[in-house]
Amino acid sequence: MVFFVGLAVGQVFWGPVSDRYGRKRPLLLGVALYGVAAVGCALAGPVDSLLLWRMLQALGGCAGIVIARSMVRDLYAPVDAARQFSRLTLVLGAAPILAPLAGAALVQALGWRAIFAALAAFGLLCFAAALALPESLPVSARSNPSEHPVRNALRTYGDLLRDRSDIGFALSGALGQSAMLAYIAGAPFVFMQVFGLSPTQFGWPFGLNALGLIAASQINHALLARLSSGTLLRRALRSLVLWAAAMLGLAALQIGGLWSVALPLRIALSSLGFSFPNATALALAHRGLAPR
Repeated sequence: MVFFVGLAVGQVFWGPVSDRYGRKRPLLLGVALYGVAAVGCALAGPVDSLLLWRMLQALGGCAGIVIARSMVRDLYAPVDAARQFSRLTLVLGAAPILAPLAGAALVQALGWRAIFAALAAFGLLCFAAALALPESLPVSARSNPSEHPVRNALRTYGDLLRDRSDIGFALSGALGQSAMLAYIAGAPFVFMQVFGLSPTQFGWPFGLNALGLIAASQINHALLARLSSGTLLRRALRSLVLWAAAMLGLAALQIGGLWSVALPLRIALSSLGFSFPNATALALAHRGLAPR
């Protein structure tokens, strides 16, 4: 929970900062904070200390989530941006599903501190990669330094909250993200406690669902040559709702056993590979945020 609070706060912070100071420096700062906080988590003693470092890790890691999308916005037109967001979904979408499997393996082999040691190493690699990135936001396109940064950010967020289209795109993305998080939280209990799968057997449906999401994001990349982002987003949301409802209905009627849950769930999660990139691209296009 602490980590998700950090992610939420970080999204409010890094956007205005990167609009004012450019993309690269805030990105390097955030990734560095993520790596240092991961080391702090690995070395933490009392649980209060671990929670504090975990909060800082989320704040730093959120820079990559926010600024990566902003850099795509800086460099690509809306349709091309949707294609690039499809590639980002390879990491941003699949990582939350694959990470629990990798984390469980590390805990069993080396203990829980090894997870944060691995995350610190990952942060170092990300920092090296970020150093090689060009600055995507020219000085002329940055927010006015004479304006108060907090007041300017609040005014921008107020405009977003009053725009029904922006809210619609945000809710579209939130629906998919909520479905993913609910799946991650509930899947171990359902598959292992209800259907009796062993931890090893549970890894198969978990991994296959991640592969389905990855494949869908790349199919989305190809389909954007023929279909609009809006069309793909609407179809993805309908698919998510339809197959989630089918899964709940079959489970309530106790029809089909394991497959009545696993198959609809796989299709529903795969639809996120279409909804994530297109909702983001459409939100940016709606705000007139074309490449600079």
